[in-house]
Amino acid sequence: MPSWFSSSAAVARVVTGRLSSFSRGLSRKKNKTAWISSMTAPVVEMNRFQEAVKKRELNSSDILVLPEYVGKALRPCGFGSKLMVFNQNAHYTFNGFSHSDDSSEFIYKGHLLAALAVSEHTFDYLKFAFPDARVLLTPNGVDGGTFFPGSVRKKKQIAFMPRKLPGSIVQVLQILQGRGSLKGWDLCPIDGMAEAEVAEVLRQSAIFLSTCHDEGFGLPPLEAGASACLVIGYTGYAAKEFMRPEYCYPIAQGDVLGFAKTLEQVILEFNLSPTRLLQQAADYAEFLGNNYSKELEAKRVVAAWMEIVPPGDQRRCLPASAVRNLKAAAVST
Repeated sequence: MPSWFSSSAAVARVVTGRLSSFSRGLSRKKNKTAWISSMTAPVVEMNRFQEAVKKRELNSSDILVLPEYVGKALRPCGFGSKLMVFNQNAHYTFNGFSHSDDSSEFIYKGHLLAALAVSEHTFDYLKFAFPDARVLLTPNGVDGGTFFPGSVRKKKQIAFMPRKLPGSIVQVLQILQGRGSLKGWDLCPIDGMAEAEVAEVLRQSAIFLSTCHDEGFGLPPLEAGASACLVIGYTGYAAKEFMRPEYCYPIAQGDVLGFAKTLEQVILEFNLSPTRLLQQAADYAEFLGNNYSKELEAKRVVAAWMEIVPPGDQRRCLPASAVRNLKAAAVST
């Protein structure tokens, strides 16, 4: 379980099958999906905090939801379980492919129960690339209990994530440093912080610089907007659905000069009279709270799963021993 946020979700681990490398050119990480193509069903070990570990053998009535980033390493299931892809970034879909590879047997082409897309951009990408695939939209939401406007007046502080397109960040800030436009403003890089620390920085900051790049959704500008920051920068294509120009300052992807000019204009207005900008940021936080809440995300996810698996087809998870008993009973009858 990741340590940078809290969660009560169970962690599932495949305890059958050997690991193999990703397809050439993908990464040095291990491909933990090699067992999917095996004809022998693996055992999955599920562990939830302060609960006993549960084990069960997968079978044809199970649905496996796989990540999109392993790309070409995704393959049809050998032991009969139904497959889905939770696609959080469409730009990773073809990881591992070369321009000349044959993709006719790719998992998205007839081997999926459905794919879940977290943004309109990802949805449009998948539907265009795979017209016959079943794609359901389940947009991300922002945790309003963590990211919300603060009760204290905003500081003249600019928050940004230095790991995202650092070249753009350096150019924009160096241009404005040289022009003297950042005088009286603090720069706050968000790096190596826990989620609660990030939220506190965003509540304090008047401006957030978005350097999204080829995003599947673009959560940082969403969290910044929910914290009543003035969001300026790139949408990474996916975040354009909520980085609306009436609330934000979206910049054409890679337009460093336009980025610097826009940031300078916002700073100048804030220095003279921040009232309009603060109201704009407050309105944006309200808009996001109404349209991108965790409650709405939950409803959309449940609705998608109700469509995929109607209530009459749902069942509770059975341990491996119970599955073997059911199989034995089926053979005897």
